[in-house]
Amino acid sequence: TSPLMNFVSSWRFMWIVFWRIAGFTGVTFLACLRAFSIFALGQAPVAQDGFNRAMAEEAFALVNQERVAAGLHELQWNESIYNLACTRAQEIVSKWSHERPNGELSDDSIHSIGGYYTTGENISKYGFTAKATVDDWMNSPGHRENILRDMFTQGCIACYGSGGYYYWVNLFNG
Repeated sequence: TSPLMNFVSSWRFMWIVFWRIAGFTGVTFLACLRAFSIFALGQAPVAQDGFNRAMAEEAFALVNQERVAAGLHELQWNESIYNLACTRAQEIVSKWSHERPNGELSDDSIHSIGGYYTTGENISKYGFTAKATVDDWMNSPGHRENILRDMFTQGCIACYGSGGYYYWVNLFNG
């Protein structure tokens, strides 16, 4: 390809176009910047702070679609472990780990709620949509294994926005 085509297809070209459209005014420039971010990244650039139950339920439905496509039963939403998932989503903002800040493993926390035989946890950050998050989990062998584990019968997902990002926790039990 020619140098001109490389330039036209580059990020720099897109920034120049948006900068010219913005007319160097702050508000218009910020609107164009947001539009460019959505265009270039295919997602909203900033998460709203707090819990987003609707996105969590959308992701849960997508997890169940993956399970059904694999010939498995759907998971049932468990409100008790949803509360734990919400706590975990807040915890992973400051400690990115399956180990909780108190040193307890997340699986132990799920066991303590209901004495379940088997448990699991998927965590994710930066996924701005339910679909992107579930797609990321399905493209990761360990996360995929949790989603498609036949022994799991219940689960939930929490989605928590903090600092412009979403933090996701998918808990399972059976």
